[in-house]
Amino acid sequence: MTMPPYKYLTLFKALDIEEMCPCELGPLQKGKVYRWVRFPLSHELNFLPNRLYDERRGYTPRMNDTADRAKCLGCALSMFTSLRAAQTVFNSLSPSGRQGIGYTHIAAGVLDEGDGVCGKSDERGHFTFYEYEGVDLRQRFEIVAQLAIAA
Repeated sequence: MTMPPYKYLTLFKALDIEEMCPCELGPLQKGKVYRWVRFPLSHELNFLPNRLYDERRGYTPRMNDTADRAKCLGCALSMFTSLRAAQTVFNSLSPSGRQGIGYTHIAAGVLDEGDGVCGKSDERGHFTFYEYEGVDLRQRFEIVAQLAIAA
C-alpha cells in the first residue's frame, strides 16, 4: 500500500529535506490527542506546522536550526498525548513565551491511520504529526480547555 502524499511536501522540498522528512517516526497515537490552538477553532493559523505558524505571524520560525532534523520537526504539527501534558508544557514556558506564542486554548481530537504519521512521543508527552494531503483536522477536534496565559 502506498502512502498518500504529505500535505506540506512542498515545504519539505523548499527546505531541501524531502528525502529525510518526516523523521523519528513512532506509532499512531491511540485515543484522544491534544493541541494548543487559538480561539475560535476555525482560526486560520490553527493546525499549521510550527514553521508556517511562525512565518505567517511574522516571527522567526522556532526550530530554526540549520540542521535537517530541526527543519523537519518544524514542518510538523505539535501535539500531546494528554491534556495534562499539553497544560504542563505550556505552563513551563516563560510568561512572555506563553503570551508570545499566541495560543489561547487546548483542543482534543482523534487521529486516524489515514490522517498522517506520528513522530515519537517524548518524556513530556509531546509528539510531532505529519498530515497527509486532503486531511482537515479542524473538523474532528474540539476545544476542551483554556490555557493559563498569565503567570
